Amino acid sequence: MTIFEHIFSVIGILIIIGGFIYGIYDSYFEGKGTSSSKASASTSAQTTDAV
Repeated sequence: MTIFEHIFSVIGILIIIGGFIYGIYDSYFEGKGTSSSKASASTSAQTTDAV
């Protein structure tokens, strides 16, 4: 493998690991009920359905 292939594989691996970390981070804060765009949208949808 050339140096460019090594660089692109490292970048790809970092993107995949970063995606997993972001997913865990997002689900953790969504579970705690903090105000994020997804959490506020789901709570507003629940309140309109209840009315």
